[in-house]
Amino acid sequence: MGKQENEVQNSGTGINTPAVIGQKVTFDVLVGFLQRKKTVLHGIDFTVAPHRITALVGPNGAGKTTLFHQILGFKIPTSGSVHVYGVPASDPSSRLAIGFVPERPYLPAKETPRGFLSLCMRLSGMPARIERIEELLLRVGLSGAIDQRTESFSKGMLQRLLIAQALVHDPKLLLLDEPMSGLDPDGRIEVRNIIRELKNAGKTILFTTHVVEDIEWLADDLLLIQEGRLTFSGPALDFLAKHPASYEVMFEDQELLQYPGIADLSGALAKQSEHQKKPLLIKQRRKGIEEMYRK
Repeated sequence: MGKQENEVQNSGTGINTPAVIGQKVTFDVLVGFLQRKKTVLHGIDFTVAPHRITALVGPNGAGKTTLFHQILGFKIPTSGSVHVYGVPASDPSSRLAIGFVPERPYLPAKETPRGFLSLCMRLSGMPARIERIEELLLRVGLSGAIDQRTESFSKGMLQRLLIAQALVHDPKLLLLDEPMSGLDPDGRIEVRNIIRELKNAGKTILFTTHVVEDIEWLADDLLLIQEGRLTFSGPALDFLAKHPASYEVMFEDQELLQYPGIADLSGALAKQSEHQKKPLLIKQRRKGIEEMYRK
């Protein structure tokens, strides 16, 4: 390992050193025939804490992907700065600390996990060792598919293979763009379990989602972006507490009543007893993330 790689690997080694710090991050683009300026990010300050899972949420077009690109160094802020473990994101060496999983998996149909991960290792300047490939595939639950063509893979299998490629160089920080998008319930559980295991192994994870359950199951912290502005930054439970669950009660005559803000099942039962009817169904309901945006 060269001097530059050592500097990056050893930077930000303090236990409380942020994985990512963004300061006054602004990003402008020119749009339309007249090339008018459009501001995508408006002076955002944000921090991604180490060894934690942070959810980045917001409506489509809010600036989430642009923020990812700032961290990855694909786009340079118009003003402000982004640092990854103390290294400017504009410095290519900062990518040594990052593993990235894009939202849409585009892989050659005839490729196999063995060939794909071998290529990723060579592109990362590493020898393509079969032991490392087998270790990565075991970690994501694909050890039995090492020579299976990706054209036969399910969306969940493709997603797990992309997580494996993000881990090739053993990065400290993982950026996952909609990692559960399009997965069936079993696939969502598999990917969630992998993400939790990676956190337990000491990784820092920043992921985007539009699903409240992903935040509930995974996120320690949450960043909410709306129209290019950061409108919430803090513990995920603090955000969810602002949007308490409600209960829906269906009675024998098919009348449906909602009781927003009741924190437990006993409260819902007490409410329904006021109607002196027998309930057929009582279920908890939490607002969707889009409803939370509008709130």
